[in-house]
Amino acid sequence: MAEIKKYLLIFFIFMSGMAVASEWYEKNKALGIIFHENVWEYVKKADYQDSRGKQQVADSYLRLARRKTLESKPFDPDNWPKGWPRTGDSMKLLKYASPEAYLSRIIGDYAMKHKRIKEALMHYSLYIEQSIIPDTDYMMKMASIYEDDNRWRDAKILYEEIYRRQESKNYHGSSISPALIEKRIKRTGLKISKPGILALDTLFRNIQDFMKPDVQKLLSVEIAGMDGFTLIDRKSYDRAMSEMGITEDDFKHEDELSNLGKMLNADYILRPVLTRIDDYYIFQVDVFNPKKKVWFETYEYKTESYQYLQNFMKRFALQFQNREIPGSLFIPENRLLWNYEADSFVTDLGFSSGSRRIIAGTENGSIYILNSQGSMLRRFTVPEKVIKVAISPCGNYFSWMSLNGILYFAEMKGGIRWKQEVKNYARGIDIAEKGRFLVVGVNNGILFKDGKGETFWEEKLPEWVSSVEISDTSDRVFVGMENGQYWSFSDEGNVLWKKNLNNRVSSIQVSRNNYNCAVTAKGRTFLYDDKGNEIVSFEAGQDIEFSAFSEEVMRLLTGRKGEYFYVLARDGKKLWRYDLSGKTSFVTTLDDGTFLTTVEGKNVFSFRITWL
Repeated sequence: MAEIKKYLLIFFIFMSGMAVASEWYEKNKALGIIFHENVWEYVKKADYQDSRGKQQVADSYLRLARRKTLESKPFDPDNWPKGWPRTGDSMKLLKYASPEAYLSRIIGDYAMKHKRIKEALMHYSLYIEQSIIPDTDYMMKMASIYEDDNRWRDAKILYEEIYRRQESKNYHGSSISPALIEKRIKRTGLKISKPGILALDTLFRNIQDFMKPDVQKLLSVEIAGMDGFTLIDRKSYDRAMSEMGITEDDFKHEDELSNLGKMLNADYILRPVLTRIDDYYIFQVDVFNPKKKVWFETYEYKTESYQYLQNFMKRFALQFQNREIPGSLFIPENRLLWNYEADSFVTDLGFSSGSRRIIAGTENGSIYILNSQGSMLRRFTVPEKVIKVAISPCGNYFSWMSLNGILYFAEMKGGIRWKQEVKNYARGIDIAEKGRFLVVGVNNGILFKDGKGETFWEEKLPEWVSSVEISDTSDRVFVGMENGQYWSFSDEGNVLWKKNLNNRVSSIQVSRNNYNCAVTAKGRTFLYDDKGNEIVSFEAGQDIEFSAFSEEVMRLLTGRKGEYFYVLARDGKKLWRYDLSGKTSFVTTLDDGTFLTTVEGKNVFSFRITWL
């Protein structure tokens, strides 16, 4: 045991002497070939002490390395100091900067690592100034630091210097995209002054004439509202065009466009384009720098719906000013995940919580259980057409009713648990959590059953049932009727409250706290609390933004409302609507609006909704 302790002690002593090299040292380690071995030894010692947390000692070694380097000056090619390498490898570095300059870079990286920003900037500046050929990577790094420190003018000057250096090919380091540099120049310039912008008339391609004036007007309003710029007025534009003797056809020549911009003191020229290709509208704005005669930035947006064009114009105006896009301006886009073809027309569809599992019934009497990837997990068959289907929130229990009046109850592992002859036409089925209870609407009555098939209570109603829903905890049952009656029951069968919605109740949704949402065939939506107090109601097609409501309530308002379909917007405070116009027989989504499933004939399609 004593021997083991002895070896462990030796191991820990050995490991404590192995410090991991600092990031700043690793980054500059290749520079060792240009320094005197004694000077580089000081740099290595600084790294060692810094790795052990002894910053003051590391500082002293770097000061010593700097002093010894300065004492060796000048680094004259005709009289190179003794002991300082001038080999083939070292000359590959020395052609860009002297040892003195490179040491400034090393100390700058060291200071930056310790968040000593002013000191880092001082040494980076020395590195750039003392270099024979400047390093664009460190120039970009300095400019970014200036921006972080709100030193916009210094940042802009440095970005402009990078642009010039790259144009003249007098630089080393990375080649930075000219478009990126222009964006940075524009961004920093906006913080210093109001640049002048000239907005050309929108170029329309394959766009109907009646749309053009509205588009131009909407875009002009958004551009005029960009308070960080000075907009060149139309009168000045027309006068300059007349004086130059040019037309908009001449804008394909960059020299003419550049001359126009210079005459009007425009820092940027905007060229908007709206194009229709197949079913898509493409809105694009190209940005031209008249002083440099370069198109450096393009904003492009694509949509199938004309109604989103104003949204895109607002987004452009914000992005051009380097402002954040609010959640209300994000637009949903569908991406097909999968489709599944059943044996015949799908007659009804149901979803578990989170759309983990899907149940679909068909005309031929098939019942499909699918997972969220569109794979079939199980299939049941009955001799008659399936009228209604249901699935429990957990996705493990199923129920359906066929045309011959037989009610079935099944589970994933055990198959069909029981079936009963009800003899009436199915009007709706819903299952509570873990299959403990289910509610069944048949003609003008409802049945409240447990998972074993025993009927706990039943109730006759004044009108045929059109929709039923049971809460996950089975303590509430909600029933909608053909004449617009909407009733709430307790789990003991007592009527808690009644409403008249004056139109057939087509669907019902219930939240965990028994907030409930009823939708009529005409698409009018009614939202109630557990006691039957109306919270809100709205017509189909109406824009909804109820930011005061909780997320639980907002999620209830999603789904089909008449000929419209609502999904929760990205910010959770607004509902986006789609015009279905009879395009699909079934459509449903997760209440967060991310997973959309539709049915067309015998095909089930699933989409992912992303916000762009």
